[in-house]
Amino acid sequence: MLLRPATLVAVAAAVAGCSSPAPVAPSAPPTLREGAAVMAVAELGSALVQHRTTGEPAVDDAVAGARALGVTVEAVRFVDEDPAVTATLPRGRFAAVADVAWRVDGFDRASAHAEVTVLLEQRDGATHVVGFGGGSRPDPLWLSGHLAVRRTPGVVVAGADASIVDRTVPLARRAVAEVGAVLGHPVRMVVEIPVTSAGLDRELGADEGRYAAIAAVTTYVGKDAGPRTPVHVFVNPQVFGGLSPSGAQLVMTHETTHLATDAVHAKSPLWLLEGYADHVALRDTTLPLTRTAGQIGAQVRKEGVPKELPAATAFDAHASHLGAVYEAAWRICEVLAAERGEATLLELYRRTAAGEPVGGVLHALYGFGEEELTRRWQDDLRRIAALPHRGR
Repeated sequence: MLLRPATLVAVAAAVAGCSSPAPVAPSAPPTLREGAAVMAVAELGSALVQHRTTGEPAVDDAVAGARALGVTVEAVRFVDEDPAVTATLPRGRFAAVADVAWRVDGFDRASAHAEVTVLLEQRDGATHVVGFGGGSRPDPLWLSGHLAVRRTPGVVVAGADASIVDRTVPLARRAVAEVGAVLGHPVRMVVEIPVTSAGLDRELGADEGRYAAIAAVTTYVGKDAGPRTPVHVFVNPQVFGGLSPSGAQLVMTHETTHLATDAVHAKSPLWLLEGYADHVALRDTTLPLTRTAGQIGAQVRKEGVPKELPAATAFDAHASHLGAVYEAAWRICEVLAAERGEATLLELYRRTAAGEPVGGVLHALYGFGEEELTRRWQDDLRRIAALPHRGR
C-alpha cells in the first residue's frame, strides 16, 4: 500500500463526508497452545515407549531409529516452550522442551536423561511433531530416523552412513578384544556415528565446532554425569574417515580403553588417563617411533624437552601441538611400563583413578615420585629426538 501525504488524506475525507479510516493493527503471531503441545509430546512419548508408528513422519522416523539401535524409551515429558528457538522457526512452528529418558538394551546399565528440543507445528486445528533438535540441547542420534546398525558380540555400531558403520565394525571388534586382554575382563560398548562433525556437536549438546578437530570422544550419553549414566564412544566421521587404517584402529582402541576403565569418572591426572589409553592402543604396534612419537620428537628438537609433565590444560581440544601432547603422555606410560611392567602400570592407573594422589602411589609402586619420573621421561624424549643425553 502506498502512503499519501496527510493533507491529501484529509481533503479526500472532507470531500467524501466521512472520517479517516482507522489504522489496521498487524496480526499477532500465533501462540503455542500449551495443552495441545503437552498432548502432542505425550503422544510422541507413547509411540516411542511402545515402538509404535503413528503416521507422523518425524515420529515414525524416531521410532524406527529407536527400534534399529535397540533403544528402550522409558519416559518423555513436556517441560516448556523454548521462545528463543521458536523465534528462528517459520511461522506456525514452535520449539518445545521435552525431558527424555532412554537406554540401549544389553549395553547401558541405567538410563540416559536429557532435555531434548521437539519441533511442533500447528495446522488444521491440531499440533503435530515435525522434528527434533535446536538450541544447545542434545539431539540423540536415534531420534534422527533410520540408522545403519551392526551388532557383533560385545559391540553395537550405529550411524546414518552405512559405509562408515561397516568400516568401523572391525575396528571396534579388535579394540574390545585388545582392551579386554589387557584389563582381564570382557568389554562391551556402543559406538555412535553422526553424519558430520557439526552433527556430533549437536548430538552431544556442545558448542558449535567443539569437536571439529577430534576423531572420536568417549563421554556421557545425554546431559547427566552420574555414576551410572551410560557412556558411549562418539565418532567424528569427517576426521575419523580421513585416518589411515592403523590410525583409525589407534583411535578406536584408545577410546575403548577410556570406556572400559571408566575414565569419565577417574581422578587420575590427564597425562596418565590419555597416556595409558595410548599405551594400550600402541601395545602391539610395529610402527617405528618416528611415526608414533614423531610430533613430540620434532617439538623437542625445536624447543627442548618440556620442563614438567603435561598439565590438564594441554589436552584441550583446541590447544596447539595437541598431537605432541598425547605422544608425550604416552611416553610417560612407556617409561613406567619399562620400569615395572604392565600389571604395575595398571595398578597405578586404578589407584589414582579411585582418588589416591599420584605422587604417593608412584612412591609405593616404583620407589620414586613425580620429579624422578619427569627426569626419566625427559631422557626418553631426548633419545627419541636424537638429542645428546644429559647426565643427572
